[in-house]
Amino acid sequence: MALNIKNILRSSLLIIIIGLVLVISSLILRLLPVVLTTLDVNLLSTISMTYSFILFAIFFLLYFWAGIRAVKSYRLDTVGAGLVSAFSFFVTGIFHLLLETVLGLLFASHVIAGTFVSGGATIATAVFGDAAIGGVGIGLASVCGLGILALGTLMNFAIGGFGALFEQR
Repeated sequence: MALNIKNILRSSLLIIIIGLVLVISSLILRLLPVVLTTLDVNLLSTISMTYSFILFAIFFLLYFWAGIRAVKSYRLDTVGAGLVSAFSFFVTGIFHLLLETVLGLLFASHVIAGTFVSGGATIATAVFGDAAIGGVGIGLASVCGLGILALGTLMNFAIGGFGALFEQR
């Protein structure tokens, strides 16, 4: 069966929008303890961390549902459904990576006081140690973020495919 690119893009649109809303809400929650020093920072940090952990499950379910939805509503096969999930993750991930890079630059240049740590920055620090500080660290964090993006795209292709298989059972 030939890939129906138009249906893949149509099916991806809602998933991308939901993913962007989740990413923006996550970044806002991560920034609140940094910029609002008058409130209970520990409570905000706990809420932000809890939301970040729950977000893994939410995204898993979102991309699994994307595979189900691609088969049910757009009559795509397993590969098409996997592509819907992978493409949706890729677009959302690029947006997330760009926002984290911009925020990292704002914090590193002291435009915003405080610290901001991304997933890519955590990996960069673990791999490169003290070399991952300042502007070089932001570059290394972005490179690591691209690796996370590539791996996540492959993983979500499989998750969407499993959603399709679940729907086709």
